[in-house]
Amino acid sequence: MMKRITLLLTTLLLVAGTTSAQQESFVKRITVKGYGQIFAEGGYFANGRKSATFDTNKIEILGIGKITDQWTMGVTVQFNKPVMLKDLYMQYAFMPELKVKIGQFKTPFGHENQVAPFLNPLAIGGSMPTVYFAGVGMDPLYYGTAGRDMGIELSGDLCNNLLTYKVVAMNGQGMNAKDLNLGKLFGGSLYIRPIEGLSLHTSYLGGKQVAMGAAKGIQAGESYMRHRVSAGVIANYQPISLSTEYMFGRDQKINSMGAYLTAAIHLPERYDLVLSADYLQPNMEQKGQLYTATLGVDKWFYGNCRIQLQYRYTHPTEQVMLPVAKGHTLRTQFQFAF
Repeated sequence: MMKRITLLLTTLLLVAGTTSAQQESFVKRITVKGYGQIFAEGGYFANGRKSATFDTNKIEILGIGKITDQWTMGVTVQFNKPVMLKDLYMQYAFMPELKVKIGQFKTPFGHENQVAPFLNPLAIGGSMPTVYFAGVGMDPLYYGTAGRDMGIELSGDLCNNLLTYKVVAMNGQGMNAKDLNLGKLFGGSLYIRPIEGLSLHTSYLGGKQVAMGAAKGIQAGESYMRHRVSAGVIANYQPISLSTEYMFGRDQKINSMGAYLTAAIHLPERYDLVLSADYLQPNMEQKGQLYTATLGVDKWFYGNCRIQLQYRYTHPTEQVMLPVAKGHTLRTQFQFAF
């Protein structure tokens, strides 16, 4: 609790100090955004276990500053379980075609990882393959990173936004952690927009990492080679928004794969009908698989504020060895954003 209070007070003092010390012209260059998600959820699972709870999903404050026309900075702090610094970076734009960013930020792997949770159609914030392959959770070797790492990134938009690229070199140990070996993660992503409303996306992230836990014959603290590749399609044609992606991974010599398909059908009065299905096989040498299906309705009532009612069914097979139970959950989630 003291760490949370200390971080909160430090953040407030930094903001106040910066505001008072700078000229009004610079203050106008600072933008503060944020969102919170609160939910009530009930579940019934195959082992007879039941659950019913109120909880917070995410509470985050985002600060973006335009220091000069070329220099920008960003900071994101999560204020719920646990309080943590998620983003802290500076970026210099030589031109729209070439920008350099250094600090802590999202890795370029996966399209869904690039979408903020308050804009993702799924109330939980993402599909199971994205959670697993981007290092958000479930993978004993690499987890709890929120899809982020520390490093340097080159990016830019080419040919009148027809192409968008990113190239990175990163520590490979997630957020707020220095590298534990001499290896680095290298990767990048590419968006191609051949026609309006359609985007083709591919990404790669791989290199030598230090295992956070034991799995797939790799021991905790051991260095291993990790590779992740994705390819997807994003289509936005009223009244449907569609996102689908295939992911493949390799940890040492063990292969894994997964895919998801999420659709939002935009109805009158800013209602969305949400349908999603995904598949994950963390070890292709074994039969273990995880299937997830989601059906729900979202109501956007002001800006990015919404109410979500979503039913989710999870079906792990006995051999999958993931911390997910077979069963049904129903969530009502309230989201505010500013």
